[in-house]
Amino acid sequence: ADKCLAAARSQSNSLTHGEKIRKALDAKVCVILVPKIEDAAEAANLVAPEHLELMVAKGKLKKLSAQITTAGAILIGNHTPTVLGDFTAGPSHTLPTGGTGRFFSGLRVADFLRRTSLVQYDPASLKKAAGVVDAFARMERLDAHGRSLKIRL
Repeated sequence: ADKCLAAARSQSNSLTHGEKIRKALDAKVCVILVPKIEDAAEAANLVAPEHLELMVAKGKLKKLSAQITTAGAILIGNHTPTVLGDFTAGPSHTLPTGGTGRFFSGLRVADFLRRTSLVQYDPASLKKAAGVVDAFARMERLDAHGRSLKIRL
């Protein structure tokens, strides 16, 4: 956890919104360490994140993702960064924010039903999406999003 936070802080120094990122890291980021993978689903359901990246052993992904019921979008595996969900994979920004995923799905006709989006890319798909994602990231001035994909190539 400390290495991840240190890497995020280090990368923030060269990003457009670096100051905002550092403020968020200082005041709004919470790292939750759990003793068992089953406890991770319970923690995720309490947080109800807009996006949740699952980077666990392949044999655990299906069961774990099925136990998570409050995430707006679940991005599966190391080759599926959040930026894909934002810019190219489909769920986009109709997802619930601020923990409201505990009781709402993203906006659509079926607003009164619970759902989540499962997104999973393989290395070839990630590489194919890189150009489009990079273009969106530059247009939106969200270079950290773009970098989250590039460092996985």
